[in-house]
Amino acid sequence: MAAACIQTPGTMRLIRLFVLSIVCLCLVSCSVEIPAMAKTEGGEIFIGHIRGTRDKATYSMRSIEGKLVQGMYSPREVGRTNLFNFGISDGRTGSVVVTRVGMTSGYGYGKLSTGEKVKVMYGQQSVSMDMGVGF
Repeated sequence: MAAACIQTPGTMRLIRLFVLSIVCLCLVSCSVEIPAMAKTEGGEIFIGHIRGTRDKATYSMRSIEGKLVQGMYSPREVGRTNLFNFGISDGRTGSVVVTRVGMTSGYGYGKLSTGEKVKVMYGQQSVSMDMGVGF
């Protein structure tokens, strides 16, 4: 014979509070990962992702040679068109002007410290568009 669970109004309130706390924690910690890609004028390709929450977004892309591009920004401070500065693990730096096409996609053009042009795409465009266009 199984023991009966006694449910009092106080117990039910505690259960509801516990469930509500778990739901809120899940909503606050939700994050999204979006594919990202960059290509230099010289043909060097970097592939990676952007990971973001409401408060912080990071991007990380790696070339086949192992060079790494990393950075961080605040999604709360991002408009439709934004300037992003970045560094590459081989010592080069650069900046791109990125235009947001939707909530999770966009594209941009810029230059490296070497003068070489660079094109960046994230979201669906990074998977479906030809990175060779525009150079």
